Amino acid sequence: MRKTERQWAKLEKKQPVWLETLDANSLENQLQFLSMSQEQAGAWVDKPLNPAIKKNIENLDKRLKRAQNRLKLQQHDPSVYNLGLRLYTLYGHDQKLETAHLEMLEKHLDQAPQYYQQARQKLVSPETSQCDSAVLQHIAGVTFLRGALSKQVNSSQIPAGKTKVLDKKIKRACFYMKDYLAWCRSVAFEARQLPEPTN
Repeated sequence: MRKTERQWAKLEKKQPVWLETLDANSLENQLQFLSMSQEQAGAWVDKPLNPAIKKNIENLDKRLKRAQNRLKLQQHDPSVYNLGLRLYTLYGHDQKLETAHLEMLEKHLDQAPQYYQQARQKLVSPETSQCDSAVLQHIAGVTFLRGALSKQVNSSQIPAGKTKVLDKKIKRACFYMKDYLAWCRSVAFEARQLPEPTN
C-alpha cells in the first residue's frame, strides 16, 4: 500500500498544472498504473486483514478511482479541452494586462496547436453529447478571444508592435479552436448517422 502511494505521488508530481495537457503516453501510463493498483487493492480487501489496514487500503482505492475517473475524461469528453475557458479564467476580467500577464498569455496562445493535437490523439471514443457541449463552449471561447481579450490587449500600455504580435497569435489560436470545434461537430454528426442496433 505504501509503495503504491509513493509511486502515485511521484506520478502526480509530474502532472502539468492543466491536467488535460498530459501527453498521450503519460496519460496511458498513469491509467495503466491506476488500473493495476486497483486490482491489487481489490485482492487485498478480500483478505482477512487488520480492520485499520483494510480501511487504509479501501481509502487508497477510492482515491485511485477518483484519479482514474478524472483522467479517463480525457479519452471520452471533448469538452475537457477548452483553451478559451482556460484563458477566460486567467484573463477574463475587465482589467488592464500587465507585462507579465501578456508574456504568459503569449505562451498559452502559442500552445494552441499542440493543445488540440494532443486532444485528438487522446480522444479514443468521444461522447456525442459532450461533443455538442464542446462545440458550444468553443463558440463562446472564440467570441471571448476575438472580443473581450483582444480589447484588453489593445487597451494595455504596450508597444504597437507587441500588440500586433498578440493580435496575430489570438487569431491563430482561434483558428485551432474553430478547427477543433468543427472536428467535434463532425464526430457528433457521424455518430448520429450510424444505424440503430437491431435485435
